[in-house]
Amino acid sequence: MLHCIQGHQAAYEFCKLIHRDVSVGNILIYPKYHAGNDTHDAIVFWEGRLCDWELAKKLIIDVVRQPERTGTWQFMSLRYLRDPTLPILIPDELESISYTMLYNAIRFLLHNMNHIGGFVHWYFDNSPLDADNRNSAPHGKEAMMDSGNLFFGGVNVLFHNDEENDNHPLNALLKALLEKFHARYKVLDWQAKVEQQKKKKANTAQLLVKPSAPHVDTARVTLDKVAAALGGRRPGLSSSRSTVTRLTTVPAKKAQSHGAVSISRPPPADFEHAASLESHDAVIEIFESHLYSDEFDWPEPGHDLIGYDRLDGYRAPPRPVPCTTEPAAKQAKTVPDDEVLHHAPISVTVSNRGNKGKGKGVARGRNRGRGPVTGR
Repeated sequence: MLHCIQGHQAAYEFCKLIHRDVSVGNILIYPKYHAGNDTHDAIVFWEGRLCDWELAKKLIIDVVRQPERTGTWQFMSLRYLRDPTLPILIPDELESISYTMLYNAIRFLLHNMNHIGGFVHWYFDNSPLDADNRNSAPHGKEAMMDSGNLFFGGVNVLFHNDEENDNHPLNALLKALLEKFHARYKVLDWQAKVEQQKKKKANTAQLLVKPSAPHVDTARVTLDKVAAALGGRRPGLSSSRSTVTRLTTVPAKKAQSHGAVSISRPPPADFEHAASLESHDAVIEIFESHLYSDEFDWPEPGHDLIGYDRLDGYRAPPRPVPCTTEPAAKQAKTVPDDEVLHHAPISVTVSNRGNKGKGKGVARGRNRGRGPVTGR
């Protein structure tokens, strides 16, 4: 996996390409033979290679034109699954690489999980429809990034060195990676809430309450009419006041000011972790520190393998298909719609007059007065 990250970094920095389809099917692990001075010095070790770059894009393209042609659902980043219109960035690719490692580890290594099919479905294959009638991200990815823990059924996932020892270095590696991805989504969620609050404030500021129209004191008008009938004066009131109709204006209601909901800002360490994912260096450092450090005791090759594929026979359920009543964007048409709906049967007669023995005929017909139809 480290080799794949390094290859992805080289393509990104030197070729200005981003892969956009990191998955288990696009990673090759193959043996490489190194001959020494004699037969006893020969070494065979395994290398990884990220292949199948047909969906790769240049970095200058920052808009997803065909979201359905980007990535493999099971290994897409949570951010992209939430909004497939966003461009795929380095953190998304690094997250996809981590998913491929977890997917293969849960299949072939020793661990404390029993229901493998349920785990894979919850983390990789589940895609319920959301309120907008779109396929949403698997619940497992949402829960893992929200909590910062890798668990299933209320139990933390632990990989084993052997049948009894659960202190596999892969546990520490996954924890270090998850710490950074968890911090990234805390920052992304905080930014989304702040942006939503700003839009809400802007919309509230535009709601101007207009003052009501002048209100006429109808009781005062009635008294003035009575006074006019009595000669223009009212008892107890001056003539000038008796002829004035009092107009009162109902004051405009002040917009109620609701206090802004306080949004907790993530700690500075989360911003540092999130920023570190903008390049490959931080993740490469995590891999190297866990692979080459004496602090971690990796098992001998094959000692932590289960010996078979735990997903043998597993079939992922089909994803729910969003319902739609909208017509297809493109529809092939051979005749106009009115002719399709109101076309009368065409009577065709074949005549061989003048073509005896030649195998040729003339087809004649009439289409609701549109004229004869003739063809050979």
